[in-house]
Amino acid sequence: MQESGSFSEIAGDLRARLLEGMSDNRLTPRQRQQMGNALAMIGDPRFREDRWFLPDEPDLGFVHIPEGPCALGENADEVFLPGFYIARFQTTVAQFRAFVTDAEFSPGNPECLRGVDNHPVPWVNWFEALAYTKWLGNRLQELAKEHPGGDSAESRALWAGLADGSLQCSLPSEAEWQKAAVGDSGWAYPWGDDIDTTRCNYKESELDSTVAVGTFPEGASPYGVLDMSGNAWDWQRTVWGPSLEEPLYDWPYKAEDGRENIDAPSDLLRCMRGGGFPVEAARASSRYRDAVKPEDRDDADSFRVVLTPRR
Repeated sequence: MQESGSFSEIAGDLRARLLEGMSDNRLTPRQRQQMGNALAMIGDPRFREDRWFLPDEPDLGFVHIPEGPCALGENADEVFLPGFYIARFQTTVAQFRAFVTDAEFSPGNPECLRGVDNHPVPWVNWFEALAYTKWLGNRLQELAKEHPGGDSAESRALWAGLADGSLQCSLPSEAEWQKAAVGDSGWAYPWGDDIDTTRCNYKESELDSTVAVGTFPEGASPYGVLDMSGNAWDWQRTVWGPSLEEPLYDWPYKAEDGRENIDAPSDLLRCMRGGGFPVEAARASSRYRDAVKPEDRDDADSFRVVLTPRR
C-alpha cells in the first residue's frame, strides 16, 4: 500500500500504537483482539507483502531450535533432536492467500481466505497445510539461491540449507513441536505450569474466535516462538493411527517406527497440538495430544511451518 506525506506519518504512528496496545497485558483479551483486527485493516507492519507476507525479519520469522534432548511422553522419555527452524507465528490468512493466488490452488473451504489477514488461517485440513509447506519450500529455495546469508551462524546455515536443499519445509513432528514449545523445561505451557488470559487465547478468554498472531508475547516459548498454546491448533506431520481411542504410535517416541511417514495412508489420523480458542486449560497444555482425520477442518485448525534436515 502506497502512502505519502503526513498520511504516512499518521498511519505509521497508528500502527505503532496498535501494536503496543495489542501486546499490553493490562488490557482485556477483547481489547487486545480489537487492536489486532484494526492493525490488519490498515496493514500489519510486521509482515512483508513482497515476501508472501512472511515476517519482516532477516530470517523471515524462522527461529532456530538448537540440537539437543527433548522430553516426551508420560514418562518424559528423552529424545535427541537435530537442530531445526520453526515459524515464530502460525501461518496467517494473508500468507495462505498468497499461496492460493501464486499456486492457483483451490482450498476446500473458501472461508479460510475470509478471515482477518493477521490471524492464523482457519478451515485448513492437513493436506492443504502440507501443500502450503511444499509451495513455500520451493519459493524459499529460489530466494535462498540469491540470498547473501545472514549475520549469525544459524542464519547462514538456514539460507545455505534452503539453497542446497538440505533443509526441507514441512509441518512439525510432535517432537519438534514439543521442543519448540517448552524446550527441555518440562513445563505444561511454554512459560511455566500455570495458565491465564494474559498469556494465550483459550476458553477462559471468552473471545470465541482467534486473535492476531503474536498478540500474547508473555506466552512466548523459551526460544521466542509464539502462540504455542491456544488461539488455533497446529497440524503435525506425525501419524496418530486409525482410531482416536488408542494411538497406533504411542510413547516412547521413535521417529523411525513409521509415525513420521509423510506418505502414510490417508485414512490414518494425524496429530494436532497446542489447543485453540475454544479449549479449556488442560487441552491448551503442551502435553496434550489430539488427533484428527487429515481431511477434516475447523475454525480453530491451523498450522505452522518448520525447516528441518532432509531425511
